Amino acid sequence: MVVVMSLAIVGFVVDGAEANLIVSPVAAITYDTDGFAELDFPVYVTITEISGRIYAIVTTANDSVQIIDITEPAAPTPVTGITDGVDGFTHLEGAWEVAITQISGRAYAVVAAIDDDGVQIIDITEPAAP
Repeated sequence: MVVVMSLAIVGFVVDGAEANLIVSPVAAITYDTDGFAELDFPVYVTITEISGRIYAIVTTANDSVQIIDITEPAAPTPVTGITDGVDGFTHLEGAWEVAITQISGRAYAVVAAIDDDGVQIIDITEPAAP
């Protein structure tokens, strides 16, 4: 399960004045519900902006990557899932960490896969069609 935000009350003091910041849940996403088919055993998440929308890229130890549109945090939307051994993706077994970079106007996810002892580079310029 990926929890976007959890409930907490944080106290702080600014210039001698005390204040409490109340943090409340915004949304929760659970594996295999509402189209989140690739979230089994999430390990790492990074956030990126592509064409004015905000995406969470989540790697899972279950050999996959889930792309989630979080432009509206209260209504996260599954965009696509990428699985090792499907559609030419050969180095996602044990997908662990991910970094995002922009090169010549294109967005790339670089995924380290511990069980494959390798790295998979994924063009995510069009998140729905990596």
